[in-house]
Amino acid sequence: MYALAHLWTPQIQRDICGNTSIINASIIFSAQITQVWCLGIVGVLTLNLNVDVINLKTSVIFSSSSGSNIGSIIGAELAKICSIQNSSVQGNIYVTSDSNYIGGFCGSQNYITTIFNVIISQMNISGLTQIGGFIGQCSSNLNLINSKIFSVRLSGSSYVGIVVGLNINGVYSFSGSSSTSNYINSVSQSDCGVLSNNWSVAGC
Repeated sequence: MYALAHLWTPQIQRDICGNTSIINASIIFSAQITQVWCLGIVGVLTLNLNVDVINLKTSVIFSSSSGSNIGSIIGAELAKICSIQNSSVQGNIYVTSDSNYIGGFCGSQNYITTIFNVIISQMNISGLTQIGGFIGQCSSNLNLINSKIFSVRLSGSSYVGIVVGLNINGVYSFSGSSSTSNYINSVSQSDCGVLSNNWSVAGC
């Protein structure tokens, strides 16, 4: 399903859906991951849980879907550092309404998430109880550098940070980034101050 050019002491295993998981992998170069669909599996798409460092470079991810309680698109919800560089996410990444806890695109929690030169397009998240959006719930430091996000829509969620935010705490940096046609619904008025002018938010 994908090719890995460099791994550091990896352990490769498969989940019950037949998707390959790489445990204790530090760096992945030139990975291609396509058409993954597995509801209810934690960290389903690529890596693992409880890792310290995840790096995904020059990679392509598209046409992917995942279910409840997931580390989501490229990692584990407990990753301490998650760095994505020169990558693209294409197609329709759709998280269904049975998902009530989403780590988001990178899936880091309470640590540091940085995205460099990433293009993300066509993401649809709806009907969630609690989501972190793209990057990871409760991230204390979040950076989006020279990246572009297109056609992102969140709706029907009772608690939403921002598309690349989460819980509206910590530091959020949007250096040299652009966004178009982005919508966030069901966001409280107090959250409006952290959003850039490029975001359209209900009630703000």
